[in-house]
Amino acid sequence: MFETLPGGQHVCTRCDALTAAGIHLCHACTTTLEEVLDRVPEALTTVQTTVARLDRMGTTGRATGNRVEAVNVSALDEKIDLTEKLQSWARMVLELDDRQGLQDIAPTAYLRMSTHIIRSQDWAGDLLDELNDALRAVERVFDKPADRRVWGPCSTYFEDGSMCMSPLSAEQGAEWVSCRECGTQHSTAWRERLIREQVKGNPMPAKACREWITKNVGVKIKTQDFKNWVYIGALSYVLERVTTAGRPTRLFFPGDVLQVHQRMQQRRRLAA
Repeated sequence: MFETLPGGQHVCTRCDALTAAGIHLCHACTTTLEEVLDRVPEALTTVQTTVARLDRMGTTGRATGNRVEAVNVSALDEKIDLTEKLQSWARMVLELDDRQGLQDIAPTAYLRMSTHIIRSQDWAGDLLDELNDALRAVERVFDKPADRRVWGPCSTYFEDGSMCMSPLSAEQGAEWVSCRECGTQHSTAWRERLIREQVKGNPMPAKACREWITKNVGVKIKTQDFKNWVYIGALSYVLERVTTAGRPTRLFFPGDVLQVHQRMQQRRRLAA
């Protein structure tokens, strides 16, 4: 809820600073929102390029495959979370916008050009906090020393039913990792199994699998390469279902496809 003061003034819904009537996000917080939105494109680009770089490092032996998987999972989770929040808030703002022809503008660009609408809404402070937290989570994924490994969010439940989402990281080779927020000790062997389950993904047809990997991991896999891996037995399908057309459709795990891709990339480099 927002507060209206005598004389029609309002209070910023984020920092309690006084604002003009009808304005719920002060000038300073609006500037912060603009800075957050300006950082989003670079952060998402960093996710794509860094995951691709780690993928190459994993296939040449300069980084362990397990570490690559761990970082990829964390990057993928945080990227999807940020992207979904941007899309959700952009849809909400667009419903209040009288301007025409804005439906095809990317969410980040649209929000950046619509701060005048955002700051007049009583949920403006929530929008800023949510996007800022999601962006920082993306940036933290790669803000780690090279000799440390990322293990994803803590995920420990508190007595009130809430969950600790503090990111876990520890030195390479550590058997235990401690959460800086709640102090919970996690076995890295158990976290390893959890990461492998997460990176495997849901089974899907070959085309959908390749598109999912390109969109969420930034790795493009050629159709012919995919077919060749299946033909030579390097890539196995997990089940075969019959469609309404009566033709069988083979399903694959994205994580399995990524692992085969890494192995094949390594073979090509060694043969070069």
